[in-house]
Amino acid sequence: MTSEMKKRKFDRKQIDEMMSDTFVLRRKEIVEDEPLVVQVKDRWPALFSERQFKAEVARLTSVDLKGSLFAGLDQYVTRFLELDFKNVRP
Repeated sequence: MTSEMKKRKFDRKQIDEMMSDTFVLRRKEIVEDEPLVVQVKDRWPALFSERQFKAEVARLTSVDLKGSLFAGLDQYVTRFLELDFKNVRP
């Protein structure tokens, strides 16, 4: 996986499969060994890409991170806009 991620044009589908296949091992290593972030990044570089981060959150929580974030923000949009307009008006 590390060598694939070092390529200028890596195969996203292959990375997706490798990350999915190694989830149990990765989780075990992170939970039991408590490695430093630098060590995790060296061992699992794909985990630090946006695509794989979202996939990892979904694997861990069964929640769509982006959808959940936007749904949470939707309930506050009106209030945010009100605050913004109050600051703009003289």
